[in-house]
Amino acid sequence: MAAELRYADRIHLENGYNDVKGGFLDTNGHSPAGKYGVATAATSARGAGTGTWQIESATDAAYEVCTNAYFNRAADVTHWRIHQA
Repeated sequence: MAAELRYADRIHLENGYNDVKGGFLDTNGHSPAGKYGVATAATSARGAGTGTWQIESATDAAYEVCTNAYFNRAADVTHWRIHQA
């Protein structure tokens, strides 16, 4: 993986909880307020493309990702590792 992220890069995000054993960010089911819900999965490839994320500009982007009411309910749950897709 390159030293920096660039627009259009495809990545996997691994959660830092429990010594980086919190799973990979993944789409899961439909969201009533958006397109899909999000959850963590044991692998970055639970389903075809479900755990792959693309880096895009935040300008004009609709972001509605919230899986917790608190900033950091337990140690390292808001820490993520980036892996090349």
